[in-house]
Amino acid sequence: MPPLDPQTLQAALHGAVEALVRAQPAPTVILLDDLDRAGPESAALVAVVARLASQAPVVVIATAAAEADVDLRRLGLTVRELPPLGRADVAAFAVAVLGPLGDRADLVDLLVAASGGQPRLLVESIRTLARSAGGLEQIVAGPVPRELVLAGVEAALAARFAELDPAIQTLLRHAAVIGPELELGLLTAVVPTVDLAVALDEAERAGLIEVGVGGWRFLHGQARAAVLGAMSAEERRAAHAAVAAVLSNGPPDPVALAFHFGQAELTDAEARWIAAAAQVLLSRASYPRALASFQRALALLDARGLTGAERDHAELELQLGLGTCALILDGLASPAMAAAYDRAQALVEAIGGAGGGPAFAALFGQSAVHLFRGQITVAHGLSERALRLAQDVGDVDLEIEGRFSLANAEFWLGALSAAERNVVRVVAMWSPGRAALHAERFGQVPRVTCQTAGAWGLWAAGRPDAALSRAEEALAIARACGHGFSEAIAVQIVAVTRALRRDVTATLACAEELLRFGAPYPSYRVTARLLLAWAQSNREHDPQYLEDMAGQWRSWQEMGAGLADTFYAGLMADAYLRFAQPAIALEVAAEARRRGDATGERVLLADLLRLEGEAHAALDRPRPARQAFADAIALAETQGAMSLALRAAVAWARLEHDRGDAVEARALVAPALERMGDGADTVDQREAGRLLVRLGAR
Repeated sequence: MPPLDPQTLQAALHGAVEALVRAQPAPTVILLDDLDRAGPESAALVAVVARLASQAPVVVIATAAAEADVDLRRLGLTVRELPPLGRADVAAFAVAVLGPLGDRADLVDLLVAASGGQPRLLVESIRTLARSAGGLEQIVAGPVPRELVLAGVEAALAARFAELDPAIQTLLRHAAVIGPELELGLLTAVVPTVDLAVALDEAERAGLIEVGVGGWRFLHGQARAAVLGAMSAEERRAAHAAVAAVLSNGPPDPVALAFHFGQAELTDAEARWIAAAAQVLLSRASYPRALASFQRALALLDARGLTGAERDHAELELQLGLGTCALILDGLASPAMAAAYDRAQALVEAIGGAGGGPAFAALFGQSAVHLFRGQITVAHGLSERALRLAQDVGDVDLEIEGRFSLANAEFWLGALSAAERNVVRVVAMWSPGRAALHAERFGQVPRVTCQTAGAWGLWAAGRPDAALSRAEEALAIARACGHGFSEAIAVQIVAVTRALRRDVTATLACAEELLRFGAPYPSYRVTARLLLAWAQSNREHDPQYLEDMAGQWRSWQEMGAGLADTFYAGLMADAYLRFAQPAIALEVAAEARRRGDATGERVLLADLLRLEGEAHAALDRPRPARQAFADAIALAETQGAMSLALRAAVAWARLEHDRGDAVEARALVAPALERMGDGADTVDQREAGRLLVRLGAR
């Protein structure tokens, strides 16, 4: 069996952990300690476990130091910042460790001052006292030394390090520059003259390292910091250089090599590895580190000595990687994403034959930029070019991505039949075994993301139940793939589908879930908050949520995003009508419709016309109301958008019913309801059915 790529291995691990958690027969508490020690791959696994807590009887409790680099909120965890231990807590801890005399006032004062109430530093304070007193039992037997107050724990750690044999110090210096975990094989190669067993024993007794389930590691960040702090800049550079030299003789590890050469300030050697390191980090879905590495690789590109087309090819790969990272981390219409893909396209044109993959990726990225900026017609043209290129080179994976991209543009243009054809082709061509490749190359799994057009398009076409089934299937596939960004996309697909169906309670739950899943991704975070406010305004009938919705819509626009403007405007207009503000609703809907005409975002224009009609009716303007309703139905029927036609027909029928024309009202609703493909129990169809009953047609 050939070796699996890192993304596939990570997905398999995530799947195994999920299966293990779901198999627990009883409610389960998972305790994750010291998350500040977690690397990006471990953090991704934590995010999987955290998401399971919303779907299974699982409670996840995690701890991390306040200064930790890991962002717990991005992992889907609710963060509670615990205050330092109070004086009474410190006294109780001292009694537990030292016995009844541990609550001596002078001792407790010393411990509070030295530790600041931080549990780890409290332990270190007692270790330091025991070392100076000759044992734990001696701490309370005599006077409390004042030196601890003056020197502090960090200085005590440095003093312990200084007392070690110089050879052991050398080992720990190299261990510290490698990381919090002690890689014994690497250390043996870097410092072969040191007796490793003796060194580990002495360093453990000094309270600098410990051995756990995963092997040897520094006791905590302060212990490693004490070792690093005792090193001069020159000593650090030399240690990194020594580690890099050993790594260079083994199987290549681009991430480690780039890091150590960089820290050693060996720029030429760093330049040889940093681009490969960025690609590896991207394949691991370690997006922040990948982004930083791509940026560094660009800065060092000239140091590689490349010229002409060779240099352009190298920069092209870096710009495409930057674009993928920016898409995920900065938002789908971010200036950084646009700049990367624009530069990539310029390089493709300069090279004149960049090959199918890079040339396709540049067009794909530019299409995504224009789509999410709301320039739908431009995005559509770029997607068509990308698909033709994929077909010309005969690359199935590229064709899948091209059809997904084109389907999205076609959906927003209102070309529902064309979008559906491309969605069906994506599903037919898709192979689950290729998920990792797509996630690595394009930052998402197209079998999932194509359902933005697939699920929402079916809803518009009058099949709301089939739409929901597609959306939920996309979520199941995303979870099976174990790709966090694709899972966030899938949660959004379900949430928006629920909102389109006007399932208020379900939309509220989905929006809350999207807020957890989408926390690391700006566009999904804004969408979650807007849907949440819309659902709350429906459920609680409180106009305060109007301002919440408006604020999120402004945030969306400030991000440079223009896509889904008609959808968000429709939610806003709907809310203004609900709270008896028809003039504002009319203005919001009419302005959004004009913008949609200009940008090509036409799929929901019929619904905006319907909302304009309802606003006119509320303002007692029956003539423009009828015209808006008629225009809405005509446009919806032209697009094949039966759900939108039904909504407009019901709104128009209410107007005629209120004005005493039951015959006209029945003539509007009955055929529109008959054209719906499924969804008899949805809000729209139940309202239509109740209206027909009142009109005497049932």
